[in-house]
Amino acid sequence: MKDFLWFVGALLLGLFVGYFAFVDFTKLEMESAMLASWVGALGTVLAAIVTFGTLLFLHYQHKQNVQKQNLMWSKQEAALDFARYRDHRQQFEQLLDGLEKDYGEFYVFRDRATLYKSLFPMNTPRNDYSLYKYKLDVNDLKGHPLESAYHWLKEHLNSIDSVQTASNQNAPSPSVSSPLRLFDQNVEQLAASINLQCTRHSKAGDIMISNVVFANIFKPTLMMDCLEPILYAINEFCGLEQPTLSGGFHSKKELGFKVYAEFCRPDAADFYSANKGANDIIEVLYQSHKLCELLDNQSTLDDFLFGEVYSETNTNQLLKKLDDNEAVSEFMYDLQDQLHVLNPIDQPNNIRVQIGEVRQAIPKRLRS
Repeated sequence: MKDFLWFVGALLLGLFVGYFAFVDFTKLEMESAMLASWVGALGTVLAAIVTFGTLLFLHYQHKQNVQKQNLMWSKQEAALDFARYRDHRQQFEQLLDGLEKDYGEFYVFRDRATLYKSLFPMNTPRNDYSLYKYKLDVNDLKGHPLESAYHWLKEHLNSIDSVQTASNQNAPSPSVSSPLRLFDQNVEQLAASINLQCTRHSKAGDIMISNVVFANIFKPTLMMDCLEPILYAINEFCGLEQPTLSGGFHSKKELGFKVYAEFCRPDAADFYSANKGANDIIEVLYQSHKLCELLDNQSTLDDFLFGEVYSETNTNQLLKKLDDNEAVSEFMYDLQDQLHVLNPIDQPNNIRVQIGEVRQAIPKRLRS
């Protein structure tokens, strides 16, 4: 617009000057030859003025075309940026769909949109698409959900290591100061960090807080074993290297009963509970485990008990039939036969007491 005004101004100025030059010229008394020369000169001046004005107009028109071209390119870039964002969101949704397909029995994502925004905080309508970020680096992790998730995973591994160390040192049973006291919190907080909701329907051996499963007596790290690969997959999608973590090695049997003892002891908070299975089989197994610890491998009870329960080569193992009342009842009858073989009368007092605890855990209708 500014160039156009310059063009109009130049044209008017040229006409103004030409007009007065012509008026002054007509007042002069000149010969006809001189008059023709001046008329020719005036025409040349006017032609030059018109040519200059035309150049100015063409410059203005070119500038307008450049601006339109830049605007078009800007719109094309914005469209490409939006397409990249849209593709990223679709890939994110596909990732979560795959994870839920693999682990939906245990967890589903509670709010996908909120999770995406928390993982990629730059990708919001408040920012221009050109500022969106699709790959993170270590500098982006301060206060990030992945930082929190890995913190709880490390705490979980450390708690298992602490329990194992305590077991090797013959430390006392779990208590208020036990490293297992945060076992449930580690699982719960890691899941919350990446917007996961527990969907597991309680099964025999599950240990729960407010009816939400966080462990299983036969596989104490059951829920965390699902959370880890989910966390690693999201971490990789964000373009981050997987941190090196160590520890967490344990015996399923030893750790499982310790978790059960920690959260299902008589003085445990009311919001902790366990699915004890058919005929309270879990409590029977726990009391039998305590008896085996007292016997110190002096009998075949340990082999019978946990060979039947845990053996991967035994096709009749009890773990496959925990909800089968008939199979559980048959196991308890066999267990009582093993107790009779021990001959409690010949045992120390603490072993006799524990044998009584095992029998007390067996339902009355099944006691022989």
